[in-house]
Amino acid sequence: MKKLLTLFILLSLAVSVNAQNYVGVGVCKNCHSSAFNEWKGTLHAQIHMTPGPGTVRPPWSGSVSMGASYGNSSVALSIAAGVYKATMTPSTGTPVTYDIMYTYGGGYKQRYLVKIASNYYMLPIQYNLKGYLDNSTGTWATYNPGNWFNADGTLKAINNAFRLKSYEKNCIGCHMVGYKPVRTVTGADTTWLSGWATSNDTLSNKVGCENCHGAGSTHQSAPSKANIFGPQNMTAAGLQRQQEVCGQCHLRSSSTGKTYEYPWKESVDSIYRPGSVLTNFIAPWQSNFNVVGGPGTWPDTMTARQHHQQWQDMSYTAHNNFMNCYTQCHDPHTTTAFPHQLKQNAANNDLCLSCHRLSVRSETRI
Repeated sequence: MKKLLTLFILLSLAVSVNAQNYVGVGVCKNCHSSAFNEWKGTLHAQIHMTPGPGTVRPPWSGSVSMGASYGNSSVALSIAAGVYKATMTPSTGTPVTYDIMYTYGGGYKQRYLVKIASNYYMLPIQYNLKGYLDNSTGTWATYNPGNWFNADGTLKAINNAFRLKSYEKNCIGCHMVGYKPVRTVTGADTTWLSGWATSNDTLSNKVGCENCHGAGSTHQSAPSKANIFGPQNMTAAGLQRQQEVCGQCHLRSSSTGKTYEYPWKESVDSIYRPGSVLTNFIAPWQSNFNVVGGPGTWPDTMTARQHHQQWQDMSYTAHNNFMNCYTQCHDPHTTTAFPHQLKQNAANNDLCLSCHRLSVRSETRI
């Protein structure tokens, strides 16, 4: 009987969550103002920011070289009338200047988005802060310069091959609320369109409430614990579904058909929603690893060597069988006194020892 009741709850949850539409963070804050104000201080709420003195981490001047492998081409940085700009400077040919539309991140590294026609693209530069939330110093590095420059340092043509690296196609699904890519073919051109940054909802072009709690249209009109993926439904869904709320973005995989580099099920044209089975929305992530350790792992094909694959790392551990990310380790809603919204200090082992308490054996000395 208990198993049947649990199954009924899970089926009801799947129907209620998947039938709803996304309403955006601005709607959630009307009833959940305290949670909203805490969320505003987290890095999830600062993924895409309008460029300015308070959001751009490095001094915006000088240039960043792409190195000899790309003909010593470079990206020159400037500010004109308050607008942050980047000039792609090839080894030969005419430089091209773009306005910086959004910063991307900034807790320990920062990248930059420009817009070309209907799509956004990540510039081939990255600023690495000294440490987590420590911007006292930093260093520039290149970021996939081959997306923009040929080996001889000339600029690549803005064609379909270039558009395959658009932000909408490869990244955005994990970085905003309720995004749906729309593939558009016009003659020889293919684009993946979105309205995420042209709407005025600058609260929802980030990781917000509905990324973790599910779409909220029904909950908005008739607030109930039963029609949102809150603690009650998270408990009913079970441990694996709880872990997958975080795992939907903290992984290194692709959509089921490998069109996108975020969870998406091509056969039903749908994004992953909390409470669903995550593996139904991604390609088998183990197939991304190989015997030489790539992409994402060292040669043991298990140990992570790149970021955002914590869910996969956890799957190899005993922790996977009895805990989730946010009950023991991280506070999902607010910043804490410790890096990465940890609940306790990991540097001195307080976090680990909160569960793995040492037993002291008394000894009688003679």
